Amino acid sequence: MTHFPGVLPNFAEMPGDRFCAAFPGTVMVGMNFNQTGPAELTGSVPWGIGLGKQAIAKGRKVLWSVPFPGAGRMEEVNEGLHDDRYRLIADQLLAAEPGLGVIYVRPPWEFNLPGNPENLMLNKAGAPDPVLGARAWRRIAMLFRCKSPRFRLVWSPDVEHPTSEAFDPLKAWPGVEYVDIIAPDMYLGYAFGHRPGDYTGGWFKAPFLRLRQFAYDKGKPFALGETGADHDDFAADVRAWLADTVSAPSGCAFVNWWDDWQVIDCTISAGQRASLAAAYKDIAI
Repeated sequence: MTHFPGVLPNFAEMPGDRFCAAFPGTVMVGMNFNQTGPAELTGSVPWGIGLGKQAIAKGRKVLWSVPFPGAGRMEEVNEGLHDDRYRLIADQLLAAEPGLGVIYVRPPWEFNLPGNPENLMLNKAGAPDPVLGARAWRRIAMLFRCKSPRFRLVWSPDVEHPTSEAFDPLKAWPGVEYVDIIAPDMYLGYAFGHRPGDYTGGWFKAPFLRLRQFAYDKGKPFALGETGADHDDFAADVRAWLADTVSAPSGCAFVNWWDDWQVIDCTISAGQRASLAAAYKDIAI
């Protein structure tokens, strides 16, 4: 499978023109809808689609990230209280991308990451619950599946040290019939307390390769939903994990660089972090 080099730019840089100019092989642009609450999610969709359609008009693909409707609402999803909300989003995405082509949708992502509380799979008591979480993720996926076979569903856990994640993400696997692509998010950075060598010679590589092997075992293409690093000191690590991604035995679908300053500044599109930019450029062909 030929991979799609991609980007999640800062919203001010949508539809990613600066990044695409710096890395002409870029094909995919990510758009994360608002995850802070039900009204915020619904309200962000027309705005996000407007930006995404600019990318589509330039021949780029879009990875639409559709979250839970705010923190602590996972069980509301299981109860069907947000079914109409997700059906509406599916209809809006179908209208935004008319025709017969596939539409990439990433339901709640980084669901095992305590630092992402809105998408974290917590039950009503506030405890991590990957079983109920998988059920909620599966329900959202089925709402999209029932709308159209054009949707390609992306399952996107976060790669974390086992001591810092809320639970083993494989416990939240929704099932092969609900997932088309396995695309973890993975970052290294001083902002998160990481150190150079955490992939090439440290703890990061084992959980990453475990997910890559899991994709192979399930017969699903591998990908990176989001990835990045915040300093050139991590260039060797980045080169190593990008090489491991594009050589995934089940194929690589896409690699999306976080070209943004929010949360962790991984921007490489405007002359910053030249060694990281060179590492990404080697796969953006």
